[in-house]
Amino acid sequence: MLVLLAVASAGISLAQNPSQHVLSPRLLQRVSHNHLQASRVAAADTLTVFVTLDGEDGTWETLREAGFRVIPLTSRRGTLRVASADLLRLSGIGGIKYVESSDLPRPMVDEARRETQADRLLSGDGPGQPFTGKGVVVGIVDAGFDYLHSAFRNPDDGTLRIRRVWEQGSANFEDCKAPEKFGYGLELTTPEMIVKAKADRESNSHGTHVAALAAGSDAWDEGIYQGVAPDADIVLVALDLEHSTNADIANGVAYIFDYAESVGKPCVVNLSLGNHDGPHDGTSTFDVLTDEMQGEGRLIVGAAGNHRADKFHIERAFQSADDQPLRTFIHYNTTPSTVSKGGSIEVWGDVGSHFEVALSAYSIFNHEDAETVTVEAGEGVQEVSLGRYVTGSLTVTSEISPLNGRQHLLITSGVTNIRMNYAIAITVTPKAAGTVNIWADNAWLGLESRDIEGFSGPEDESTVAEIGGTGRRILTVGAYTTRNDYTTLSGSGTLDETLGDVCSFSSCGPTLDGRPKPEVCAPGCFIISGYSSFDTTSSAFIATTHEGYDGHTDQYGYMQGTSMAAPFTAGIVASWLDAYPRLSPEQLHSVMLETARKDDFTQNARLWGAGKVDAYAGLLRVLQLSDDSGIAASEVLPAMLSVSRDGLLTVVPSADGEVSIKVCDAAGRSCLPPVRRQMQGGRMQQVSLGRLPSGVYLISVSQGTRSMQKKVLL
Repeated sequence: MLVLLAVASAGISLAQNPSQHVLSPRLLQRVSHNHLQASRVAAADTLTVFVTLDGEDGTWETLREAGFRVIPLTSRRGTLRVASADLLRLSGIGGIKYVESSDLPRPMVDEARRETQADRLLSGDGPGQPFTGKGVVVGIVDAGFDYLHSAFRNPDDGTLRIRRVWEQGSANFEDCKAPEKFGYGLELTTPEMIVKAKADRESNSHGTHVAALAAGSDAWDEGIYQGVAPDADIVLVALDLEHSTNADIANGVAYIFDYAESVGKPCVVNLSLGNHDGPHDGTSTFDVLTDEMQGEGRLIVGAAGNHRADKFHIERAFQSADDQPLRTFIHYNTTPSTVSKGGSIEVWGDVGSHFEVALSAYSIFNHEDAETVTVEAGEGVQEVSLGRYVTGSLTVTSEISPLNGRQHLLITSGVTNIRMNYAIAITVTPKAAGTVNIWADNAWLGLESRDIEGFSGPEDESTVAEIGGTGRRILTVGAYTTRNDYTTLSGSGTLDETLGDVCSFSSCGPTLDGRPKPEVCAPGCFIISGYSSFDTTSSAFIATTHEGYDGHTDQYGYMQGTSMAAPFTAGIVASWLDAYPRLSPEQLHSVMLETARKDDFTQNARLWGAGKVDAYAGLLRVLQLSDDSGIAASEVLPAMLSVSRDGLLTVVPSADGEVSIKVCDAAGRSCLPPVRRQMQGGRMQQVSLGRLPSGVYLISVSQGTRSMQKKVLL
């Protein structure tokens, strides 16, 4: 993004010797005959799955010899495209540890730029030069792109800044083919192809809004809606929203990083996507893979999610097997019917914990279970009908996850009707001490207590989403409010949000394993950015339009969500990569935590992380990190040097002899006459740089045939 037949049973603990299948519960349900009845997801003949190899026996060649097209992303983890009919055959191949797929992911500037001091990066006010993402690749994995929008053009000549597009769900476009490495969809590799394609779909603007926030370059109206990194190169991956899985998103990230590597540029990828399909502890294949993909100059920014006010997660710590069971009701966000059915719920336990799960048809009138079924352990898919109380089927699959050793139960609803005055209850009974987490998908299903004694509903628990919110190296961003009113082409209004405060919807952490998320918050309400002119469904919040290049109508409109906060931050990160191309995920997290702005609103770290992103303060810190970025530890340097804020240069030469020192501004213009000094190796000397204005300077030091250059900030 359950269960009942008549039988009262003593139950079987899900932790007692379950037979482990290499297919995840969701894939096991997919290959069962009742999958189409119990799923709200469109059934594709082919889907993308994650494959994790066994550490000793697994090889990609074995899968290729079996006829599967494999896309290795790391040495042990990759993806492949597989027909549903071949899933069981795939699971029988030796050397595979786990095959996993997810439910569908869901898509989760003027005021904002000023609020975060991003305007100072664009203008060069303070640093001495602009940092606009030049020489950096900004990648967006999303859907709803208007390729012709002026936000993606060079203002000087109208040439396209989009370098590549991979449309994962498209085919049969003239002169285009699938990217060779991945083998599906189609790739647009030239400006002519991209302009001819125009857009990826006609029912969405999310991707346009996100990409323009991060890297829009429209100079119209004095650039009021310009993005944070307007000089960055852009690479877009357009998802197939009806069929894409987390594995398709991982492929998209890999595609963008591959392009950036091919042109020798640093890269930041934005993921304004999320679902609640997974363990929420950083051990999903998606989280592990994207952690492994990142490194120096290869960064990912993700959205925390928009679910803080929603009711879909319950956590219960059992102290012993004698504790009272956890009971809760399934809440259907849409009344189930023959055309409105589906949704899933997952139950995750601690490593080594023991519990059993029962599902009941509960009489709201009599306050008792009318029918109960206890879920039995073991591989395979269990289908349960609920007799006269519930129409339709419920499907249950259990495992001990090979990714993290946790108990895992997946419940998928194919219910089309529930008898009046009845509800479906879930009961988790402990067999030993341990913590249990129940997650509904929050799109179709939630959890509730109905204010009935003995039943629990969601409280103030973690709501951070998978994809953008749980990886260890992904920078996760929450949202706060910089605008709470709006004026559109059709009217105006206000939002029930407080200026400067965290948005009421912004998801909070921690992750299931206790890590703080989000790391930082950025503007996410109410943000004006690009809309797709091909979108026929999102006209309600269009703020303005103007004529762009070649007669194209450029639209700008309002959106809110952590989906906006993440690309805004990704644009900031691109500007930092402009200053320091080797910025690593760990350094990025550290800079965000050190420089985030704090005020009266930011006291609750569960909601805010470190506070409000400060683009300018972060840039200053990144410039300090970049001082020695190009120098290997083994090089013999002519000197070691540092510069104080008042312009005093401290020099420690590595050998005797004359040392020459030159000072230039960021554009390479000489600022002071060259300084030459006879110096004794290892003996510290100080040189005054005079009263230079604040800004970025390049200090060049040479001695004999050796030279070095250091970027400093005064």
